[in-house]
Formats: sequence, structure tokens, C-alpha cells
Amino acid sequence: QAALPRLGESEARQLLFNALAGDGRKLTEQQLFLAEAAVAENARPLYIHLVVQWTRAWTSVDTGSERVAADGNRLLKDMFAGLEKKFGDLFLECMRLLYVAGIGLTERELREVLWKVPAVVKCVSSTLHLSQTVFEFPHPYFSYFLSEIAFLLVPAFCDGQETLRIAFAEMGDLVRDRYVATLPRLIGSTEVLLEFFKQRHLRAQEIGRA
Repeated sequence: QAALPRLGESEARQLLFNALAGDGRKLTEQQLFLAEAAVAENARPLYIHLVVQWTRAWTSVDTGSERVAADGNRLLKDMFAGLEKKFGDLFLECMRLLYVAGIGLTERELREVLWKVPAVVKCVSSTLHLSQTVFEFPHPYFSYFLSEIAFLLVPAFCDGQETLRIAFAEMGDLVRDRYVATLPRLIGSTEVLLEFFKQRHLRAQEIGRA
């Protein structure tokens, strides 16, 4: 997908207000001033989307200590770094798989494919203090993880099913540069996806012959 163009000042402010309202965010006067000032300098849809996400960390007593990075790419990188620190290989492999998948994966497919990646099993098992012989990704933790990265994803439709895909072209570019450039790991992710869909296709054929 192509990067979305810069908006006019009034259009950008309205998009900010609508996004804050839709997110249930009520900022203080000083916080709103900071958010509006940031958007006035960088009136792109992706940046506004990220500003709203960034304000979720603000409390009613924050007066600007959590200033918004004026550069959209810097802000996005900061957010990726925070998610890497919080979720480790789970976040890295999830974004890599979604990038490789292209058209996206359903929630069920994403949960199943992630649990086939050894680094993810090790990461989640360590976080939750589980035995690595657990046979599927624990649903509650997967739901929590999805809620934390929801701002990076957008629903799409493929073969009549709702899938998840990376929301903005700039996000996809960052995933490519940050996680996919290491060729051996990309090959591993690709093999996991190919094997997953191969097995699913074989199961579908068996059901069709039954």
C-alpha cells in the first residue's frame, strides 16, 4: 500500500479530534495543546494515528514530560522499540510473519502459525513460566498481545474471511528494514508459513474426499 499524503491543517485537527473521541481519550488542555502542535507540524494520517496511541500512556497529571516526537518515523521506531522490549521475539516474529504473508492472516491462523516458530514458543513459555511442551498458544495471552499491537494492524478480507494485516505502508517498510532484512530468519518465517498452508490445503482435500 502507498503512503498517504499530508492533510490540510483543519482536516488534520479534525482527524485528531475524531480519533481521540473514538478512542475514548479526554486530554487536559495542556496535553491537547501538545498533541495539536505535533499534528500541525506533521499532518500525515500515520502520524496522527501514532499520536493518539502515544497519548494512551499519559495520565491526567502529565504536563508534557512525555513529549511527542515530531518526526513520524522516529515516533514509530520508538513504539516498535517499546513493543520489542515488552514482548521480545513474539513481537518480532509476529510482524515478520504478517509482512511475509502480505494479504494478512486470520487471528486463528496467526495464533497457530506463531506457535510453530520455536523462538515464539520459547519466549512465551519463559514469560508465562510454562513448559515448552504446551501444544498451543495460550488464548488469554494471545488476546492481550493482539490488543497491545492493534494500532499496527488493520482488518482486511481474503476469501470471505477477515484477516489482519499491517496498517500503513510506512509500518511495512519499517518491518522490512528492521526484521526482514536478515535473510536466514526470513527464510525460516517463509518456510513456517508455506508448511502451514500446505498442511491446511491437504486437510481440506481430505475433507473434500470424505
